[in-house]
Amino acid sequence: MAEDQPRIIVDEDWKEKVKREKEEAARKAQEAPASEALASDTPASHAAGDAHNEGKQPTPFQGLVQFLAAQGLMTLGVIAPRETKEIYIDLDGAEYYISVLVMLKEKTQGNLTPEETGTLREVTAELQRLYALRVQEYHEHMMKQAAQGPSSPKEPV
Repeated sequence: MAEDQPRIIVDEDWKEKVKREKEEAARKAQEAPASEALASDTPASHAAGDAHNEGKQPTPFQGLVQFLAAQGLMTLGVIAPRETKEIYIDLDGAEYYISVLVMLKEKTQGNLTPEETGTLREVTAELQRLYALRVQEYHEHMMKQAAQGPSSPKEPV
């Protein structure tokens, strides 16, 4: 019966390992300022430095909003995976993600931080703007096709 019981192994050494890792990270951080001063002249490094100085990471809610926005941008063909050779636009999918963001805005009203509210409002507005542009492009494309006349009928096989 003792063989059927789970064994509990206590690793007391993890505290020492964490302590060593913290000391090593602190030592590297003290050595790094000199090398960072040389690299801090680029605009990208200034932006990264600003984000680092703020010390703020997106909240889980902001992460959810950013995820939904990315999905919406993919359905609108604004962003695509690197290996994609053709851009596929799914207006119905984009409309779905926009409606999810609008629903989140309504359901969370009064329960979000100002930053979360701002992120949600900005992302939703931008997706709505891009959606309207894509719909307009679609209608223009359909009008051009209609103006060209019907395609020649294909012969039955």
